[in-house]
Amino acid sequence: NGMLDRSMGGSLLHVKNRDYLFDHTSLDKTKYDSRRRALYLPVIRNNLYDVFSLFDYTDAAVLNGNRDTTTVAPQALFMLNSDFMQQAATALAARLLNDPQLDDDARLQQLYARAYARQPSDSEAALARSYLQRFADALQSQEPAADVRRQRAWTWLCQTILAANEFVYVR
Repeated sequence: NGMLDRSMGGSLLHVKNRDYLFDHTSLDKTKYDSRRRALYLPVIRNNLYDVFSLFDYTDAAVLNGNRDTTTVAPQALFMLNSDFMQQAATALAARLLNDPQLDDDARLQQLYARAYARQPSDSEAALARSYLQRFADALQSQEPAADVRRQRAWTWLCQTILAANEFVYVR
């Protein structure tokens, strides 16, 4: 979606040495709102970041080269409902809609190319076009502005694409 900060090196730990320790009496001052790769996020052994735990991060207190793989409902709910995924879908939709050289068919091709590294099949493209139209029509009574309806429809389509198994799992 274009939000990834590709800068390399450095630390994202924004507190003084030992201020990042967490116990039952302290406040966790660690921030995880960076758009950099998770490799740069701090790992606090006694207060592991919730998203790390959700997606099978190893026990930070133990050296381990193996990583368990699970598929559980909270992972899918994160992909559908988290602020992070909603922001990602909104940014992706805005990026597609803000390119004046693209029509909707070209936008669908761009969406599938970015998310899945392939073009949509004819049936996928037809289903997406139908969805966009139905979604915009359904919002007409709530939202009179056509551009807002269009933005919302594309945002929800992008979130659906990002939450799909094909996006989450590498073949």
